[in-house]
Amino acid sequence: MNAAGTLSFADLDAYAVGAKYATDTYTVALGYERISGFISPAGVPPVPPAPADNTSAKQITASASGTFSGVTAKVLYSTRSGTINGVAVDENATGLSAGYTVDAISITAFGLRGKDKIAATSVTNVGIG
Repeated sequence: MNAAGTLSFADLDAYAVGAKYATDTYTVALGYERISGFISPAGVPPVPPAPADNTSAKQITASASGTFSGVTAKVLYSTRSGTINGVAVDENATGLSAGYTVDAISITAFGLRGKDKIAATSVTNVGIG
């Protein structure tokens, strides 16, 4: 319930924590997120009494990057598991990028692949910027 005593579309508790270490040429980072509580299915407001929690999920993300001779390479890995709105979630994502800078010109190529282990599907995104 919200502060006014009425049921809302979501009643969630969430937190995140992260850490990063960096030097002149490389960085490493690690993050953790957690969410739990209730999300109303299909955006329909629930009727009292307050329904049971249907969301409990966590995500862990790690990344690293290094810069050498104008080239910056980055890698990212993320994994998420639990339930969201009563639906089981078991996903991971891997990303890579490389960028080159000379004077005022910069070009970056990147790719990200996400995989849903439950649905056995994956998606790949690539780009140049």
